[in-house]
Amino acid sequence: MAPPYPHGTNSLLLAADLFEVDLRRDEIRLLSHEMSEVLGRPATTPAAITDKQSEYDKLKLQYNNATRDLRAFYRDAENRYTTWVAANPPPVTGAPAAVTSASTSALPTPSTLVDMKIADPDKFKGGFKDYNRWLFECQNVIAVRSRIDSDDKKIRYIGSRMERAALQWYESYQSQRTEWWSINSPSSTEQQRRAAEFHHFLASLGLTFKDPLQIVNYRSDVKKARQGAMVFDDYVIHFLDMVQRARLDKENQIEVFLESLQPSVLEVWKPVNFPDTFDTTVSSIRMALRKDARIRDTVASSRRMESGAGIRSKSAMARSTASETKTTTSLWRDSTRAGPFTVNPSKPIHALRISKGWCTRCGMSNHQSDRCTVYPASKTNAENFEVWKRKNNAYLEAGKGGIRSQITAIAFESAEEHSIEDEEGDRIYNIVDSENTDSDSAYSPFFGSINLRKYPVLFLINFSVQHPFPRRSIKGKALVDSGASRSFMGKRFANHHQIPTTRLSKPEELTLADGKAAPPILKETQPLSLCIQDHKETIILSVFQTNKYDLILGLDWLTFHNPNIDWELRSLRFNNYGCKHYGDIHQMPRYC
Repeated sequence: MAPPYPHGTNSLLLAADLFEVDLRRDEIRLLSHEMSEVLGRPATTPAAITDKQSEYDKLKLQYNNATRDLRAFYRDAENRYTTWVAANPPPVTGAPAAVTSASTSALPTPSTLVDMKIADPDKFKGGFKDYNRWLFECQNVIAVRSRIDSDDKKIRYIGSRMERAALQWYESYQSQRTEWWSINSPSSTEQQRRAAEFHHFLASLGLTFKDPLQIVNYRSDVKKARQGAMVFDDYVIHFLDMVQRARLDKENQIEVFLESLQPSVLEVWKPVNFPDTFDTTVSSIRMALRKDARIRDTVASSRRMESGAGIRSKSAMARSTASETKTTTSLWRDSTRAGPFTVNPSKPIHALRISKGWCTRCGMSNHQSDRCTVYPASKTNAENFEVWKRKNNAYLEAGKGGIRSQITAIAFESAEEHSIEDEEGDRIYNIVDSENTDSDSAYSPFFGSINLRKYPVLFLINFSVQHPFPRRSIKGKALVDSGASRSFMGKRFANHHQIPTTRLSKPEELTLADGKAAPPILKETQPLSLCIQDHKETIILSVFQTNKYDLILGLDWLTFHNPNIDWELRSLRFNNYGCKHYGDIHQMPRYC
């Protein structure tokens, strides 16, 4: 039988029973969270109201049953513990020495303790998010240091790895602990506490610092998970870690996993029979990625061989054209230095870099794409392409390789090394207004002619605004544009939904990228409640002349919220501290 494991300060449970109680309590919290979500969900039609009530009643029944079962289990668990104590009477030992804050770090020298060299964890300050990691590292150290062999030493070691609020709690706990040990005639409950003192300490520690909603948060993280720029094998490990922390069965999360993968990965994967387990699904996708990379390598090698044969033939050389010059270009395979810039997942070099675990932007092996400083995401694709051209010229001049094919010839055809090509180079980027963007002509003249991308050219996200009179939700799509210095609402959208506006006392002049004056801004909206994903804010937007865009979220909005943006997948997340911790009103200043 496992040793007694206290739950709180007045009742004790066996270790296995305490673990089961925690599991059941997490399930009850999850049911309560789901009931709150159902209650908060809007329902406007009679059918929707009926469905909502039915779903709520079902969850409430599960909640009541789970609560009743927990009470019954807890009573049985207390009886099992009483039986265990009667069969295993604990010895009464002497009290430990009094503890002060100055003595919390007074441990024997590491050289006399360490059987296996494991570094001490960073000191714990008291935050929910860091608690599990810190406690795991502390217990890991205790497990390999043979001199930390008593409950008193274990408690003192963990206390030595605390600071700030956590250290204040530890001092208070040690003060209580000294009082408990000073009792000359301890009760049976106190004797039980002394027999399992370290477990009692861990239980009290968890009640104070463990996040009560951590299981709910982990399960929410699983639903929101996205591969993004992560290498497939790394993402599998990351996803399984989240599933384990959420106490979910990975076999029930196959569909969630597939929906979270990059579109380019799913395009490569074409299973004959759909796998029935998570491991076989991962193995099947991994094999498909390896085969795709091998096929692309073979095709590229074949092209190089054909190109070489053509060059050796004098007649073929005489007939060579710019289009033939393109086929001499090979995939860049040197991972020790920066290669061609690419962000297009349809290109062979992009698949090669994914299969090798290299940075997909520059092809180097010492960093990942989200940390690329050679071609940083803060620069436009056109700027990064110019950086590559300068590097390539330097390679050629120094006799260190490089690509000798004509860049202009590569740009308009296959060009396996360059994902943005010259047809995207300048034309798609010089249309963005560097000052204020408020006219259709500043966005879309050349979008229709570019059809090589596998993902949308426009960065559009769903949003909803709350109409104040009457209160109703209005949905639309917002264009995310870092080239527009301001944020706007389209005039047609405002008129169609009768958004309340206010005339400006002085018209605001706007200038487009080509230097031409745009129609001035005459009106702005009244304060509106804007919702994107689960992020809510109050916002005032200038109204400008356009029939194509509902909202344009410009540099002022991006600067204020500083969201985590995946430009390749056209997605964003509100991870900024200011978006998660704000006061009564979360509102961008009128002009950032």
